[in-house]
Amino acid sequence: MMKYITWGSLLLTFCIGYGQPTTMQSKDSATFRDHLGDLTLTRANVELIFEFDTLPGNAGFWTIYHHRDSVDKIMGAEGSATNYLDNAISKYSEQKVSFTLTGKNSKSTWRKMYRIIKKEFGREFAERISIKERILFYSKRHDTGNIVKYFTAFIGRYPLDTSAYEKVRFNNNVWRLYFLYSADPSALSLAIKKMRTLLDTTDKNRRLSAIFIDTYANLLYKKGDREDAILWEKKAMALQFKNRNYQIAYEKMLRNEKTWP
Repeated sequence: MMKYITWGSLLLTFCIGYGQPTTMQSKDSATFRDHLGDLTLTRANVELIFEFDTLPGNAGFWTIYHHRDSVDKIMGAEGSATNYLDNAISKYSEQKVSFTLTGKNSKSTWRKMYRIIKKEFGREFAERISIKERILFYSKRHDTGNIVKYFTAFIGRYPLDTSAYEKVRFNNNVWRLYFLYSADPSALSLAIKKMRTLLDTTDKNRRLSAIFIDTYANLLYKKGDREDAILWEKKAMALQFKNRNYQIAYEKMLRNEKTWP
């Protein structure tokens, strides 16, 4: 159960977080660009690109762009390539239109950013990044209503990034946005569906599995699926029997009491 998170951690959902490169760790970006001359798609090279090639126009960026499926397989995580590309293109487009997450951006600024991305990288990237930018923008303002609105639109339309880092961030966001703040049955149903995807791809790490199961169980309970929620919360307890939070949630479910604030 990850209750104690901040809006800052919400922002990290759409930031690159794949760890440090496994080779050339002491090298700077200039040395890395020399290395790109003989680039092949290996995990080490992909991690280097994620670390150093953070703007479009470089060999590493276009390698990822043209081999997204292969990169996802190498990294063992669906969506990792797209997430990297989205972040790189976002930075590029923000610079082009003098966009700032903390400033007062007009509708014309949003439209201009969309047009730039669509022209240079295609409609797919323009539409997805436009939603991501709005999530970040409203997160800076602690505007929960609009965050839920655009986050729900995003997860309903696009597949999850199943890298370990992003799954944890997604779990945190779902807990914060849907379990704590949302009472919309359709939004809760969507969050439950996506959390089940996380559960189906997390079976080796007992602690992470317990955390995700606890979130899943509490979402089921809030939606009104009490019997299923109790069964799943028992599974979380079995995986992490010393976690008192799971026991408390389980006991509240048995008494038919709210587990959310």
